[in-house]
Amino acid sequence: PASMAATPCFIAFGEAMLRLCPVDDTAKDAAMADSVAFAAEQAAKKPQSETRHEPTLFLRSVGGDELNSAVAFAQLGVPSQWVSVLPTGPLGAVVLESCKANGVHFRGPLVENADLGMYTMLPEQKTVHYQRRNAAFAKHFPDELDWASLMGEHEGIKPSWLQMTGITPLISPAARVSWDRAMEYAKANGIRTSLDLNHRPQLGTLAALWDIVRPHVKHFEVVVLSVGQLLGLMDLHGMHKPHLHGDGAESIEGAEIADDKALLDSMRALHVLWGCSRVALCRKTRDAAGVQRRWSLMTLRRATAGGGGGGPTHG
Repeated sequence: PASMAATPCFIAFGEAMLRLCPVDDTAKDAAMADSVAFAAEQAAKKPQSETRHEPTLFLRSVGGDELNSAVAFAQLGVPSQWVSVLPTGPLGAVVLESCKANGVHFRGPLVENADLGMYTMLPEQKTVHYQRRNAAFAKHFPDELDWASLMGEHEGIKPSWLQMTGITPLISPAARVSWDRAMEYAKANGIRTSLDLNHRPQLGTLAALWDIVRPHVKHFEVVVLSVGQLLGLMDLHGMHKPHLHGDGAESIEGAEIADDKALLDSMRALHVLWGCSRVALCRKTRDAAGVQRRWSLMTLRRATAGGGGGGPTHG
């Protein structure tokens, strides 16, 4: 009998870590309602630098941009896979159990004598502290990841869309090699790709990240940015930044000081320069009660009457 076509699936590649966020009594309910950022904001209002040596309640969760994306698609009913490298032992098992509970199929090696990376929210410093020194993902050998197998048909499903982020290639030299190999395999085999740039200053500069991304950018179906990243890229490209009703990159993400039209104009300029299919921008604001509102801006490559690609439009 003729073989049935494989079911297309979403696949993401990147690291997962354990996230620890301090929670005080006033912020506990917000944190348990998946508002950890708000919990950190509330905790930062207290002089924790004087008391942080005392016993503290922490909220522990599994963090990871790429895994979060796979979970979101799985919850929408889309077959989803996540490629990574995990350690054997109880902490690696926590991540595996999280994948299973959320309908995500893990693909990748389990390695011994390694740890799971962790990061701790430090609200008094408004930053996070990463611990990756012996992390399995940071130390992995790129040859352990056989992309022809990982992105080939498996149990009746075959990846048709690869999600990447700008976090992974800055984690370690090995992670950068694997990121490049995944991109090259996807391009060579007609697998669509998307990028959440998600620049993390603790890992490296935006300029260093863009040097890695630049050779691939025209191949992405969508490049997702934050407002701060958009402004940083405008600087890198020597382009005029949009006028926003605020005092700069530290506060522009508040809806009350944003000008969506100006941002869209800047997105269109980058879109033309890069030649990708779409550029998206994440917008968010939070009211005094901690309730967050989110929305997105996107530019699309406009089709011409002859069927070719035209200039970008927006929605």
